[in-house]
Amino acid sequence: MQVQATPYDEFLKAGKTLAPRTLHNHEEAIRLYLRDMALSSPDALILGSPIEIEDSINAYFQKVSRPRADMCMMALKTFYEANRIAINWGHVRRFKPVRPDVAPDDRGYTLDEIKALVTAAPNDRVRLAMMTMASGGLRVGALSRLCVKDLTWLESQSLYAVMVYAGTKSQYLTFLSPQCSALMSRFVRGRKPERSVFYNLHEPDLAAAKSAHVVSIWRVIKQLGI
Repeated sequence: MQVQATPYDEFLKAGKTLAPRTLHNHEEAIRLYLRDMALSSPDALILGSPIEIEDSINAYFQKVSRPRADMCMMALKTFYEANRIAINWGHVRRFKPVRPDVAPDDRGYTLDEIKALVTAAPNDRVRLAMMTMASGGLRVGALSRLCVKDLTWLESQSLYAVMVYAGTKSQYLTFLSPQCSALMSRFVRGRKPERSVFYNLHEPDLAAAKSAHVVSIWRVIKQLGI
């Protein structure tokens, strides 16, 4: 007997077209929405008429911040589209919390701050992770997926071209600075093409987890007081 797919199965199937990190964020947003709305399972998300569903989402938006509402709306939009439930997102969008009328605290790092961080890095893996994100624009979650075979050396420019999220629908090409490329060349020398660029320092056959990059870079930031 064929088992019928659940609404959450349909959501995950639709999520395969998204970047891995985006799907992870969507899953987390769904989990938080279920918890905050005291819903027992994702199946409960399809109960009621579209208008009742819209009212539930609007009620949730009154409880959370604008960033949480933005994240939740994108995840729910994927969920309901995957399950062919037509929601009036224009109506829902009008009930999202307003953006605070203040400048955000977050800002980009200055060149001098990046230089200081790179200099203070405890090892080449942390140093290379910082430089790869700063020069190539990679998100921290992309570092763990990067393999040696995703790097192409451009002799005429003395730098690497990098295929990020290679083999997925989210792949894109970027380039590293000559300084970052020089460190990358030394760091991956002798590693097989299928191996991870950023490897676990204790288990070189394994990729370093995203959390390893986040924590190691955060420690340097705290150390320098940036």
